[in-house]
Amino acid sequence: MKMTIQEFIETMRVDYGPTGEIKLTQTMLEKHIIDANKTVIQLAQSIGVDYAKLEKGEKITIAGRFDCDGKSCNVSFYRTKARGDKRFSVSGLKRRAQAGQTIAIAHDANGALVVNVSQALQANDLFKLGLLNEPLRKSGIDFIKAIDND
Repeated sequence: MKMTIQEFIETMRVDYGPTGEIKLTQTMLEKHIIDANKTVIQLAQSIGVDYAKLEKGEKITIAGRFDCDGKSCNVSFYRTKARGDKRFSVSGLKRRAQAGQTIAIAHDANGALVVNVSQALQANDLFKLGLLNEPLRKSGIDFIKAIDND
């Protein structure tokens, strides 16, 4: 039986703590406007970014990386200038994700970890890079078998 997107994200939460989860739309990718949902707000709070204390137009950016290729990126948490809507963005996301895919964002000692969960479940990219192997091994989960088993 293959692992579902939700099971994958729950595993990330066990290993990394609060994990933001977004199903991407074409508009999100084209306009670089992503509303911060409850999971993203919880992630932000866990790393010291409190949306309630951000002023309209204020932005906090942290360094991160993509799981698929290890390339660096920036993850920004911000409030819009006009209405103060809670948003976030990930630099380079459009080149690594498509509409309809789900991404997850966690945080560790190296900064943000941005995972295209939909792609990872199809290609096992995370394990080629070894980014999640160690935390998953520590948790006792044989993740590769969980993905590969039908």
